[in-house]
Amino acid sequence: MTIKPIIPTICESWDLTLPELPPRSRLYCLEPIGLGTPMVESLTGYLARLAEAHGVTLWTLYRHEIAPSLDRARFGSLCLTGSTGYQPHTINGTGALALDFSSVLESLTRRRELSHLTLLTWAAVLPRRMLLRRIRAWCPDCLNSWRAVDDPIYEPLLWTLQSVNVCPRHRRLLSLVCPSCQFQNEPMDFRLQPGHCSRCLQWLAPENTSEGEFTCTEWQLWVVNKVWRITGGQFKNLI
Repeated sequence: MTIKPIIPTICESWDLTLPELPPRSRLYCLEPIGLGTPMVESLTGYLARLAEAHGVTLWTLYRHEIAPSLDRARFGSLCLTGSTGYQPHTINGTGALALDFSSVLESLTRRRELSHLTLLTWAAVLPRRMLLRRIRAWCPDCLNSWRAVDDPIYEPLLWTLQSVNVCPRHRRLLSLVCPSCQFQNEPMDFRLQPGHCSRCLQWLAPENTSEGEFTCTEWQLWVVNKVWRITGGQFKNLI
């Protein structure tokens, strides 16, 4: 019996050098919705989705992660329900609060486009007064259409503009009052959840709502178009 010699196998060499990991973000690197489109997400809506992604309330996210990094010497405290301080609807606007919030969130999430969820791009041409509404507004048809196909529920920046009262996609008035509890919602209530009332937590778009009650006029559609021609939107492709 002949014993064959064992020929050692040459194995490929392994590189055991540890890979260089990119910097980690403090908060989830949540992708904004609708960037580069007229239906871009609002920054207050992004905050609500970010809190939901972490399984905490908006107030908890703000208090423990955002507030410590803000310039509190300039702004004091956030005016949520039952409190006093700076007005949260201006987070979507053209001023220092929008700049500070977007900068802090960009640092915490390591995203670099969050200023585009505000009106900062047009700060030089848009007025600060009477620009943004102080309560939430929404299109029930948009909310239901997104939920029907399991798309993320969010609040477009368009809905925060005081001069915009209609949805150009569905040609209906935006809703301002919760159909369940009949209360208005603030833009950054401590229990804010996308698509839900921050007071009673019910869905804001019941499907049995009468369509005829919300029909808009051609004048209101014209206003929407003019607003977004000024700000660079292209609603003519949506109507």
